[in-house]
Amino acid sequence: MKGFKALLPILVLLLMLAVCLAGCGKAKKTAPPETTPPETTPTTTPPGGDVTVDAGYVVISGARSSTALSPDVLKLYDALRLLVGTGAQMKTDSSAATEKEILVGDTSRAESAEARALIASLTESDDTGVWVLLAVGDKLIVAGNNPDATEMAIDFLLSQYFTRENGAKFPSDLHIAKTYSISEREAELERIERERLEKEYADALAEAKAQIAALPSTIGSIPTLTSPYPAPTTYPTANAHPRVMINQAMLAEIKE
Repeated sequence: MKGFKALLPILVLLLMLAVCLAGCGKAKKTAPPETTPPETTPTTTPPGGDVTVDAGYVVISGARSSTALSPDVLKLYDALRLLVGTGAQMKTDSSAATEKEILVGDTSRAESAEARALIASLTESDDTGVWVLLAVGDKLIVAGNNPDATEMAIDFLLSQYFTRENGAKFPSDLHIAKTYSISEREAELERIERERLEKEYADALAEAKAQIAALPSTIGSIPTLTSPYPAPTTYPTANAHPRVMINQAMLAEIKE
């Protein structure tokens, strides 16, 4: 009994020490730190998605550039109006900038600088033609290093992205740059024009032969047909001249 009384203060001390240690252990436990999502910059169009062109877009051309209000710019503008409505506008870069613009050719807009740098890096010689289609935010850049190159860019845009089937839209990451030989391109255009004129001449000749074949047999020989078709200069206006003109070369072929 005396031994138990002697141990009692020690037991009480151990009990108090245990309670103290237990309390300290609980105090060390802390709540997990709060986490906050990383900040993101809002974008109008998700990366990799399509930018839809609506009636709020403006076709911008350089006020001092060779493409300012050119037939190709008008072609793009007319196509855009057909796809998105008559609200679409056409202006030069002397107007105030907006968020929705299609920049055609070399303009003073800041976004056109990217196209100029890319075109310059791809232009290897005076015979190198370059055209680009670039998306910068919600803006679209359609440009080339000469008027013909810009026309090629417009034609590609209208055939691939601005269509009746898909509407007017372009990828937000659009980045197309094409090069070509200017001399080869000119030769190809000359060939196409020559073939067009040859076909036009052949069609006119065939029609003239058909008209001659349908004439009454009493009209006489072929050379007498020159009188109803005098030279165009004898007519007061071009519209007064017959649509089918039989010149000396055509007559020679008809005789054969």
